[in-house]
This record gives sequence, structure tokens and C-alpha cells, in this order.
Amino acid sequence: MTKPKTVMPKSREIAAIGLFGALSIILTVISNLILKLAFVPPVNYLLFDFGEIPVMISFLMIGPRSGASVAVIEWLALNLLPTSTPLIGPLFKFMSVMLTLCGLWIGWKIVRTSDLKMKFGISSAVSAVLRATVMTIPNAALLVLFFGLPDFSRTLYFFLELTAIFNVLQVPFDLVPTYIVVQLPQIRHMLRKNGMTWFEWRVPKKIK
Repeated sequence: MTKPKTVMPKSREIAAIGLFGALSIILTVISNLILKLAFVPPVNYLLFDFGEIPVMISFLMIGPRSGASVAVIEWLALNLLPTSTPLIGPLFKFMSVMLTLCGLWIGWKIVRTSDLKMKFGISSAVSAVLRATVMTIPNAALLVLFFGLPDFSRTLYFFLELTAIFNVLQVPFDLVPTYIVVQLPQIRHMLRKNGMTWFEWRVPKKIK
């Protein structure tokens, strides 16, 4: 593993976080108010969120701190949008995004390969499992306390299964576009020039 040749200045990192944060807000508004790509009934209150994509790109380009910062910006934006579960919904969304980032970080750290596609694939799988599994507990509490579903009922399990499937699907929804972006030659050249190569210098060997 080699360190990046160019280190991003602090001021540029802050500016990049602001840029990705603004893009996240725009895409979050589009996801919640315009496109509304809802999951299947009866959990069609779950919407696929384009706003997570800048979070993932920021994480991989600049680093974990940047990704977490953009996730916070998206969470603040979600609190300003209409939702059936004020405060709780955005909080759960934030938790889901952070779990995705944690899974991505774990995968990026433990997978010792120079194959970027494999690194993305395994990291995505870790993120999907972590997100779907951990979020089952707060989602169960929400469905029982807020929506009034009976404890340990088939209906509750059905809702939890669908929610877990949604969380799994949101991960490739986030990371496939991210992978495409960071693989573009023009983008890779720009990233190296500006020191936005966290995803690259965490790879043991040169990516071909």
C-alpha cells in the first residue's frame, strides 16, 4: 500500500464536503418530492434515495470523515422535508447510511486485493448485510410502537423482511453509480491531481 502522492489541503477538503453536501441535499429533495422511487406495498413509504450517492463518493474519494460529514448534511436536509415519521424517519435513514459507510470501510480494510471491482463487490456485500441486520431492531421497535403492529406476529415479520430487502437493495443503488464514477479515466485523473484518492491508496497494489 502506498500513500497518496498529493494530500488534499484542509480548506479544499472542507470545500469538497460542502459541494458533496449540497449535491446530497439536491438529490435528497428529488428523491423525496419529485421522483419518489417507492418500494413495494405495504412498505411503499420506503423511498430509494439518490442523496446517499454523494455520501459514498465523498467517503471513497476523500475518506471516512468526509463521508460521515456529508451523511450528517443529508440527515439535516431530511429533517426539513415532509415525512410520515418526523425526526424518527430521518434518524433511521441516517443510521442506515452510517451502517453502509461502516460496512464499506470494513470491506475496504479487510479485502487485500488490487482488483477494484472485487473490493467494491465484497464491501457492498458487507454493507448490505450490516445495514439490513442491524436496522432490523430499531425498525421492529418503530413498527410496534408507532404503527401498532402486534409483537412477534406474522405481519411484523413480513414488514421487517420487506424492509430488510429494501435496505439490501439500497446499497447497490448507492454503490453501482459510485463505482462507475470513480472508474471514469477523466475522473481518476482529476482525483489524483487533487489528492482525492482515499479509495486508491487503500489498495495494496496498483489498480489496473
